[in-house]
Amino acid sequence: MDGKSFDVGIIGGDGKMGSFLKKAFEKEHTVYVSDKESKLSNVDLVKKCNVIIVSVPIRETVSVIEEISPHLTEDHLLLDVCSLKEKPCRAMAKTKAHVVGMHPMFAPSCGSMENQTVVLCPLKETPRLSCMKGFFESAHARVVVTTPENHDKMMGIIQCLTHFISIVYVLTMKNLDVEIKELVDYASPVYLIELLMSGRILAQDKSLYTDIQMQNPKSPEVLKAFSEATLFLETLVKEGNVDGFEKTFEELSNYLGPLKKTASEVSSELVKVVNNKKETILKSAK
Repeated sequence: MDGKSFDVGIIGGDGKMGSFLKKAFEKEHTVYVSDKESKLSNVDLVKKCNVIIVSVPIRETVSVIEEISPHLTEDHLLLDVCSLKEKPCRAMAKTKAHVVGMHPMFAPSCGSMENQTVVLCPLKETPRLSCMKGFFESAHARVVVTTPENHDKMMGIIQCLTHFISIVYVLTMKNLDVEIKELVDYASPVYLIELLMSGRILAQDKSLYTDIQMQNPKSPEVLKAFSEATLFLETLVKEGNVDGFEKTFEELSNYLGPLKKTASEVSSELVKVVNNKKETILKSAK
């Protein structure tokens, strides 16, 4: 395992992320997969390979880990690609294997790991961590090493809150009985960017996005904070509290710090892209 080449087994290797990882690892290593239609079972894979990657839906991850657990040894490195880390890592910690929770922070459709972020959550310091970290860095990915608890805390904001806001955004428009075509007819490029990002999320796998909301232990806390922030701003607007709203606006502007300047510059490039695609967007909204 600590050598340059090793056998990698990907459970769920015919799925989108599993297939992506298969292509990435087979450039340097021998890769085997198990899936619903494969000849190899999950247990066969464990017996054949010394690196096991569990790449199945969130709601199936722990049960798959429990299935293969009796067959794992101290010679194995066990990883998962679940969007949550606390529950899978607790399950993996019960095995004899070296454990590194993993979360690729990108969709397989990106096609490459270059400039993408991969989060690794080792349960203890191990040479196996250096091996995996080195592999992803050699593919020009940005690797972040953290704990399962901190990962889920960050995902509560990066995933749960972001997805929730986008879903609420579209639900509000629907409840107001507004036609999408009419909105697009009136829309500025900045509004279109918001609408496109919401559309991107709602075009994804509903089960995945449901599990991200329902199974992250930090989600209730984050959504409670969101509701309180929404109510606070709503109250300022209802009361016509101009000073209070402007004060809050300024405080939040200061909170973002130098990111504001970069945000303005980068989003201006996005505005140009959206402007160039305006006719395509208008046609799709009919």
